Amino acid sequence: MTKQEYINELKKGLCVYPTSFQNEILEAFEEHFNAGLAEGQSEEEIMTTLGTVEEVLQNIREMEEAPVTLVNLHHQEEQKKESEETNAEPFQDLADTIAKAVADSLKGIDGTVEEIVKKSIHVAEDAVKGIKRWNDDYETKHTKKRYYQEYYDTEDTVLEAEDCTKIQISIPLGDCDVEIYDAPTTSYHFERSRNVFSNSNGMIHATISNNTLMLEPNVGHVDGKLIVYVSDIVEQLQISTKSSDIDISNIQIDHLQIESISGDVTIERSTCENSLISTTSGDIDLRRVDGNFRMHTTSGDIEAIDVHTEQLSAHSTSGDIDFTGDCDNLLLKTISGDVDVTLESPVTEAKIQTTSGDVDINVDDEDYTVMIETMSGDVCNRTRMRAYKESHRTIRLGDGKKADIAISTLSGDITIR
Repeated sequence: MTKQEYINELKKGLCVYPTSFQNEILEAFEEHFNAGLAEGQSEEEIMTTLGTVEEVLQNIREMEEAPVTLVNLHHQEEQKKESEETNAEPFQDLADTIAKAVADSLKGIDGTVEEIVKKSIHVAEDAVKGIKRWNDDYETKHTKKRYYQEYYDTEDTVLEAEDCTKIQISIPLGDCDVEIYDAPTTSYHFERSRNVFSNSNGMIHATISNNTLMLEPNVGHVDGKLIVYVSDIVEQLQISTKSSDIDISNIQIDHLQIESISGDVTIERSTCENSLISTTSGDIDLRRVDGNFRMHTTSGDIEAIDVHTEQLSAHSTSGDIDFTGDCDNLLLKTISGDVDVTLESPVTEAKIQTTSGDVDINVDDEDYTVMIETMSGDVCNRTRMRAYKESHRTIRLGDGKKADIAISTLSGDITIR
């Protein structure tokens, strides 16, 4: 099947919905195809990711916001009419039975038998309708219960792994965000996304081997949210994704390794003794963390706020780098991104390198030796440290013996506060 055949078949299936809704869905799928082709995927690969047309239509039918058209209403009216015609004869039999019973038992009572019978029939009809509504509600509730059990019920999607000391998460395709939290027992919970692009078969599969919990999709593409609870016994955590956002909160771990292409990485209130984080275009955000961190991104920004670490290195090509905290050994490198540093306590050694980005550093201490190397960038010294011109391109600030700071740039401006 080609892309156009896929779109045409989808268009036929959407004919029962309003034109505006049809156009919205078709435009979304056109954009999805165009984005996939731009990334080098074939039409067949994109269609495999999207699922069959019938699966897409089923997803739309299950969406609560899918609009009802006159076609749907007409169909419902026809069904209602058929139901009423089907039930007319039983109601007539019931009326005859009630009429005879009432005629025999209500002699001498005010009011005609016909009026009493009609009232009785009306009551009976209401009773039958009430029973029908109760049956419909019962079926609806149980249908929803089966649905939620299949996709959301924790009894089906939680697996405890008490003895695992290592967790490996691999999500090569799909839009599946990953959230990591501290907990007394290691376990995971997967919440599957329900939208027109989701593959109905996409779930997270778990296996345990040699004290290692491995989480990966049962098919190539999976949409949703994966929540992993990590106990203190876990020593290593490895996460590999393509576009998934990763959020980590309140964990203590010895080894953390994250590889992502376009997903953002956020770590807060955690202690990570040795961390390696690599992304292509995703941002990296550290908040109130301890440990040692090595970070690399091509175009994403790196922000490390309220960080207390012995060693931190951050490399970016075009992204900005912000650091606030204390660090014994700090290494920041970027080509065109700006660098903003605030040192809350003296460092042992700090190196900041950029090609065309600006550097703004707040040292808040005078006992430093700051070596600045620049080709054409301006240098602004707003400290009380004395400046020495070592050469035509090298400037030294201060004669401190506590720590050394080296800053180098070609054309970026440098400000020392």
